[in-house]
Amino acid sequence: MVIALPLPDEFIRGHYGRLRQLHKFRTTQRCASLRFLSSSDVKEENRQLPHQLVASAIGMDTSTYLRRHSLVPFLQLAAPNEWSTSDFETPGAKKGIATSLARPNAYFCLDCIQFDRETQHFSYWRREHQLPGVDVCEKHRQPLMWIGDARAFEYPPEAWKFAAQPVSPDLASLHSLPIIGRYLSVAKRFLTGGQRVWRHSAAVHHRMHAARHGLRVGLRGNRPNLSSFVAWNFPNLWLEEHFPSLLNMGNDKSCATIDAACRSAQHAAGMAHAMILAATSDCSTTTLDEFFSPVSQKFLESLRHVQRENQSSQQRKIRAQNENRKRARIAADRHTLLEPYLEHRGVYSEIAKTFGVSVVAVSKRFRRVGLPSLAKESPQKQHEILVGLKNELVRETHVHRMHSSLDHSPPTEPTP
Repeated sequence: MVIALPLPDEFIRGHYGRLRQLHKFRTTQRCASLRFLSSSDVKEENRQLPHQLVASAIGMDTSTYLRRHSLVPFLQLAAPNEWSTSDFETPGAKKGIATSLARPNAYFCLDCIQFDRETQHFSYWRREHQLPGVDVCEKHRQPLMWIGDARAFEYPPEAWKFAAQPVSPDLASLHSLPIIGRYLSVAKRFLTGGQRVWRHSAAVHHRMHAARHGLRVGLRGNRPNLSSFVAWNFPNLWLEEHFPSLLNMGNDKSCATIDAACRSAQHAAGMAHAMILAATSDCSTTTLDEFFSPVSQKFLESLRHVQRENQSSQQRKIRAQNENRKRARIAADRHTLLEPYLEHRGVYSEIAKTFGVSVVAVSKRFRRVGLPSLAKESPQKQHEILVGLKNELVRETHVHRMHSSLDHSPPTEPTP
């Protein structure tokens, strides 16, 4: 059986749809059950994801298939470590990431459909048109059409040209603005460059450009933060359509998605990084090459030192919290046990008889809270210890009652 190869920049969902059309499957999801897509054992095949099966059938490794035909390079731009910047298979294997969309609708260009019909007699879905912020076809300079049907990619774009809606003229007109042009050039580089960026390296780059504009990248300070600067540079209409969380930003407000990108936070999507670069740099080839270039060894050593210090500090904080909880539990248990201890003058055997437990159990619990057996102590020594413990019990009971009365007392009337 002949397997249809993906076309240049064909979106993975559109490729699934063509497979469905060619092989007469009822739904694209049935790709997971295609027996001809793998020669391996059925049990092994069942463990594979659809994009892995398709990649195997067309003779392409999974990472390359995702890099060329999915939005994974854009959606998972920031890598968690420096050695996974060329890995697209790992994030693509997460549930739904391989076929994820960056915006809710499916987009296509009418002129691209006409060109496809003239050159190959059928049209296909282009991946670049699905990028967030792309409202105009770069090749034909025409506003894109969009369709909100969940089955859109099951059929070629030409099947929807009479049901689709055009991008609004006002939104399409923003395509000519320099800030939008810079964003689009960066977004396309992210999608087609074949490389991810280490999130710490990206953060260093963003902080450097933010500092040149006098922006605040830390959590505190009086200067405008990065998110408000980005919001100020982009048109409100564009933000309303593509990034509404940045609308009506003030100097004292913060957008976690934008500001976290310059603090090495776990934000992987390319849109925030592309918007930051568009607002703070010239987005030249040199700038983007620097953005993807590895950070210096000196920075790596200092970063790892800071990470180790932070980890040690966090561990010390956790240990201190655990110790405080332990001391609080022991203090509460001691207060509870003081009364029976005083009643039986610290003799474990008498306490055990009263509660119907073994002397060993009594000894273990009372010794843990610092109440030893007084059975072998002299009468004078017993008296001294018991008097001190009785005073302790009276004092703690008084403090407890005082706190309880404060917690339950009605609010005082305001003085006229």
